[in-house]
Amino acid sequence: MQIEQTIVCKSFCVTKWDIRQKIWDYMEKNNLANFPRPVHHRIPNFKGAYDACNKIKNLDCYIKAREVKVDPDKPLEGVRLAALQARKTLLVPTPRLRKGLFNKIVPPPGAAKEIIRVCSTAQGVKDFSVPVQLDAKVHIDLVVVGSVAVSKNGWRIGKGEGFADLEYAMMVSMGSIDENTVVVTTVHDCQLLDIPEELMDNHDLIVDYILTPTQVITTGCKRSKPQGIIWSKVCKLHSFPTQFLFLFFCQYIFLPIQKDYGPSAPCTSFSYVLSGRATVLQHQRPGLRCCKYL
Repeated sequence: MQIEQTIVCKSFCVTKWDIRQKIWDYMEKNNLANFPRPVHHRIPNFKGAYDACNKIKNLDCYIKAREVKVDPDKPLEGVRLAALQARKTLLVPTPRLRKGLFNKIVPPPGAAKEIIRVCSTAQGVKDFSVPVQLDAKVHIDLVVVGSVAVSKNGWRIGKGEGFADLEYAMMVSMGSIDENTVVVTTVHDCQLLDIPEELMDNHDLIVDYILTPTQVITTGCKRSKPQGIIWSKVCKLHSFPTQFLFLFFCQYIFLPIQKDYGPSAPCTSFSYVLSGRATVLQHQRPGLRCCKYL
């Protein structure tokens, strides 16, 4: 049943946190979520999540996709299961980037249906995954993310930690995605609302399709997706994965610059970049964002 739009976010001074709080409060008050509860500070595991997830099977972009990146959130379990059942390559981000960027979910040979189902769960991600190294060649055809709120024109708000945006930016820098990579999200109908465009920043990920228990929405969003990592904003993450990002910085930023410039390479400092006093520019290599001193 279509939920009546009761959350209005057109106030001039509304913030992303105002919107998150309204969504979380509304879903708790109206009992619109399953475990885990409460939904506050989470991507809500909304009731009807599997119905929304199953709608992805009819999207042409999903049917054609060979490698799919799906966030580890509970409400996306149905998408992960569908990808495994269709024998697509399933990549799941490492929570909070603690030990890397991706894990590849690898069910055991001849796995029964129940084992495949387990592989789609959080426990399965732990038990049946193989880390994907930074130098691995990965090309992702479809990205599926969770959301706290989303508008029909594609503006998305996550739970506020910034990792979905950062993961996307890192995939751009790795050359794992391009302008043709489609982004899909699933939400409850009550999580659809008008989001003021002025709240959106250049690091915010937008979506191409929205799946709910009752509908499939093609956003037609023309806003650009993140073009790479904005290093000055990375250190503002609530749980800053310093060690992994340092390795990523060396692999995809410093070494390519050094290779191109040789002894005359710009003096590029990880700590300096994170201080917010560095400029970010488009390197000559397509899709690569690099940083150097002012």
